[in-house]
Amino acid sequence: MLILKCCGIPKTVNIIDNDTSENKKLSGKYSISTLGDTDVSSFKLYIEFNEETKQVSGFSGCNRFFGAYQLDAKGLQFGAIGSTRMMCRGEGVKIEHQLNESFTKVNRLSFLDNTIQLYSNEDLLIVATHEIVDNSLVFEYSASSRGSYKSITINSSRISVNGKRESKSIEKELSKEVRSRLLALLEKVNLGSLSSLEPPSKAHQFDGAPLAQFKIIRDNKVYQVKPFDHGKPHPIIERLVKEILSISENIE
Repeated sequence: MLILKCCGIPKTVNIIDNDTSENKKLSGKYSISTLGDTDVSSFKLYIEFNEETKQVSGFSGCNRFFGAYQLDAKGLQFGAIGSTRMMCRGEGVKIEHQLNESFTKVNRLSFLDNTIQLYSNEDLLIVATHEIVDNSLVFEYSASSRGSYKSITINSSRISVNGKRESKSIEKELSKEVRSRLLALLEKVNLGSLSSLEPPSKAHQFDGAPLAQFKIIRDNKVYQVKPFDHGKPHPIIERLVKEILSISENIE
């Protein structure tokens, strides 16, 4: 279930140029560390800006939110914001309410190095730090048939899962333990040999099994195996593929 709401954010936000670098664009993921004078780092709040589509999304303490934004010489403007409606208790509810209230009051934006600061006049409301994602290692797995579809993408910090064609992916941050397990399994795989691996079975060629595709991107080089039956990867990549599938099953 989701709800739609309008942030009511003023159309014009003054941009304070405190950043001496040339990068003053709202792009990528920003981890929210402070709401007012409260440290909220432990709640894993974040806001993410897609510069190409002008879409904004994030996590507000209990729910995920999403919508549109516009940034130009006149300032920053948010459109209607949609949100999931998960049941939540405790401090997370209070934090989420405070964040949503802060969005409605913002009228000034400040860039400072890799941090953005959102103000209401002189009152500092939100501090968020830009996360730099290391895309030097990416796992991409997909399985599809006439009646099913699943796509999984894992980079150095997050996993993205899409269970339906033309639907919005669900994302989740990876723990250090999960990343360590993936790296340990990857070290046992000879990337250069992946393209020559023959699939153990080929039922997917006549719709006897979902078609699975798997590739690893490392240091801008793509290593891809030949299509195989979902659930029956080559023994060399079997443990790695099963770990990726296992991680994806824990995504809400």
